Amino acid sequence: MNSYERLWLVSEIGKLLGLCTVIAFVFYDTSWGALPAVPVCILMYKRDRQAEAERKKKQMVSEFKDVLVLLSSELTAGRSLETALGRLSKSYNGTGPAADRMKTELEVASRGLSLSKSPEQLIYEIGERNDISEIKEFAGLIRINKRYGGDTAAIAARTAGQVADRQMLEAEVRSMVAAKRLESMVMTVTPCAIVVYMRMTNPGYMDIMYNTLVGRIVMTVCLMMVMLAVCITDRVLNRL
Repeated sequence: MNSYERLWLVSEIGKLLGLCTVIAFVFYDTSWGALPAVPVCILMYKRDRQAEAERKKKQMVSEFKDVLVLLSSELTAGRSLETALGRLSKSYNGTGPAADRMKTELEVASRGLSLSKSPEQLIYEIGERNDISEIKEFAGLIRINKRYGGDTAAIAARTAGQVADRQMLEAEVRSMVAAKRLESMVMTVTPCAIVVYMRMTNPGYMDIMYNTLVGRIVMTVCLMMVMLAVCITDRVLNRL
């Protein structure tokens, strides 16, 4: 686990502890109210973990695009694919965790070349380990190109352009979805803010919801409805 992953894990734990505190205070007004929040926190952690994995995958795709540009330059200069991969494993430099992972993958590929593995197989293995379809598709194109003949440099340059176009389209979609996510966040926070406001202005007004069995059942149902709304909204927005 690198420093970035440790920082993400610490921030995630802090966020989940804060969520437990808010749920215990707003919905139950007691410390044991953090117990019903545990399933909620587990769901939130799984969602955030999946979102983090998708973010890392997008970063690796971006790094792969840069590798393709460099690979196209090496091939245009007349070098073979094996030589180009070997040179990239030594010369590739980037910033951030994704660049470090890509450099490690290139070094693994370079060692694989010394074991007489084919470059297209090594590139496919990079895509397989990182679950990136663009890398696996590029490996398939190289395999077809070697069988029937073609310009590998042009294929690399064209693939890099297609990846860049796809990233631009995804960025436009994310900018449109961002407004909807903000609206969803406001709608989720508003009921909790109303409860907090009522408790601050008239502390005894909400006592019946915290000190009676029926009130606690109602607050539990409200918590379930809020989380259901969050799950539905996430599922709809993630499909866009």
